[in-house]
Amino acid sequence: MNFRSNPQMLATLNAVFERVVEQQSGVQAANVPLAAPPQAQRAKRPPVVLAVGELDPKSKADDLRREEARTIAALLHTAHNEEWEVPDRHLADRWRPCRWGDMAILMPARIRSRTSWR
Repeated sequence: MNFRSNPQMLATLNAVFERVVEQQSGVQAANVPLAAPPQAQRAKRPPVVLAVGELDPKSKADDLRREEARTIAALLHTAHNEEWEVPDRHLADRWRPCRWGDMAILMPARIRSRTSWR
């Protein structure tokens, strides 16, 4: 049971996890689908947004990383500035404009990433 996400988000995650999580004895448990509680609120907009940037196929890796970061930052600013609504977890059946802390970025690990956190 997942109490933090809406049913549409969980359906999306379940579809992805079903394809990518492979059981390996002693390494990885089998995928267990996530379920929303019966009272979970449905999303008011698509729970997953695909950010697409424009790239030159001949670009260098650093240029691709910069464009990827620019595209993701622009999408987050759009959500914040347009006040995309999210459920208020403290008040049942109430929605509020999203805050920076409501956002998450899911992306594959970059083994050779040169990102440093300060």
